Formats: sequence, C-alpha cells, structure tokens
Amino acid sequence: MLITYLKDKNNKKYGVVVFTGLYNIGYSLCKKGDTFSKKRAVEIAKGRALTGKYTNGLTTLDFSKRPKMKAVQEVVVSMISKAVKYFI
Repeated sequence: MLITYLKDKNNKKYGVVVFTGLYNIGYSLCKKGDTFSKKRAVEIAKGRALTGKYTNGLTTLDFSKRPKMKAVQEVVVSMISKAVKYFI
C-alpha cells in the first residue's frame, strides 16, 4: 500500500491519499474543525480505495474551485509512476 499525506502551508496534515493497487485509489480529508488522525484517515482512504468508488475522475476532473480536492488530484497524478513500479 502506498500512502501520501496532504499538508497545509504550515506543514500540518489534513488528509491522505492511498493506493491499494494500481487502479485502487482512496483519499480522506479533514473538514474544517476536525482533528487529523493518521490511523482514521488511512482507514477511510483504504476503505474507499478498496471499493473503487472514488477512483473515477481523480486525475481528470476540474477541481480548481475546491483547493483540497485539487491537492488530492495533484498527489494522485504524482503517485501514479510510483504506483506502477510498486504494483507491477
């Protein structure tokens, strides 16, 4: 499993992107006011990755008006080459 944490400009974690397979991608983001928990974030992201429900569109949709989702998209794109090496 590949894991990358999302951090804000103050280096504070607010989300995670998980690859459980080459085409199994999941993510978890804190809502405003939430406290980030590594364990819980990975559990949520891993569950989403295993369903495959959240994978479609992560690399192609326009998230320019949703900065946190744009960060997820950028991480997914940057992790793809690593995932190819890891899972193949």
